[in-house]
Amino acid sequence: MSGIYNQNQKTGAFTLPSAGMSQTTAYRGNYEWFVTACLEELMDAVRLGPDRVYLTQKQEEEYIVMDCRKTDLKTEHQYRIHVKELYEAYSDGCSMADIIEKVVQTLKMINEMNGSSASVSLLDYAFAKDRLFFRLLPTDKLAPPDKQGEGVFPDREIYRKTGDIALVLYLLIENDGKNLVSMKVTEQQTQAWGMDIDEIWDHAMQNTLCLAAPRIYFFDRDFLDPEYQGEDIMKLDHLDSASGGYCLSTTTRTNGAVAAFLPGVARKISELFGEDFYLAFTSKHEVMIHRTDFINPGDLEEILKDTIREATQPMDYLTETIYRYDRAADQIVPVKA
Repeated sequence: MSGIYNQNQKTGAFTLPSAGMSQTTAYRGNYEWFVTACLEELMDAVRLGPDRVYLTQKQEEEYIVMDCRKTDLKTEHQYRIHVKELYEAYSDGCSMADIIEKVVQTLKMINEMNGSSASVSLLDYAFAKDRLFFRLLPTDKLAPPDKQGEGVFPDREIYRKTGDIALVLYLLIENDGKNLVSMKVTEQQTQAWGMDIDEIWDHAMQNTLCLAAPRIYFFDRDFLDPEYQGEDIMKLDHLDSASGGYCLSTTTRTNGAVAAFLPGVARKISELFGEDFYLAFTSKHEVMIHRTDFINPGDLEEILKDTIREATQPMDYLTETIYRYDRAADQIVPVKA
């Protein structure tokens, strides 16, 4: 869920209605055509020329830069729009007109927050605490440690790392059930709240749990039944080894891999298995779980790499590392295959 980022305030992200679990799609048109058309449509929508709306690249990802300073959008900021998110929405059936409208609406909403009492409210922890939540990102998508606090990284992100996965703190701005607008929480913001970081972390954990509840999906039922809603992990009393396998995600199945790190989830799964288990993150949206006596981690790593290569969109990629839940330590740790 990369989305729109305000370069001065590290604001992100909105998700168009097409977001969901990774899948192979029949692209309408090609990427190069889409980028050109999108640039032209955005120029018309915000009445800016090619010197203000243009393509750039950062950390191997392409963005459309919109320099909206001193325009009728009344902002003093530049914005970066993650191109692949827009392209995935288009290839999944979202019209170009709807994409452009969503971009413009999001920009206007962020601008209104920047210049209104709403932005002041976000500095009030009593208001902000119920809007905190987590997303998983590859650690190589974080600001490099030697660059944090400088240039295009004006403030430090708040995250905790497990191997090459980062649990990153976000603040929810709007969620209408289809589209989610959020912003990364920064060190400067937590200092303004004057709160202990562990307390902030606990609030975010509980909010993430409420935003999208964790679910286990049995492979055989998920394949055969398009209406299948998965199983409530906390209500299960066993896991049938004959089911063909398990996928851990959430009720929304978007950014669902975060379920593995939510309070009590991994421990409950290990209790159902009666042992440790392996986690293979096929994307940001889901993680495959396997009993440790069922498969060798080296074989699992090869399967994961094949799955990512064949079925995972680049924007949904999380890691090729196999992880293991260690019951004794109550931790998810990387495995050296």
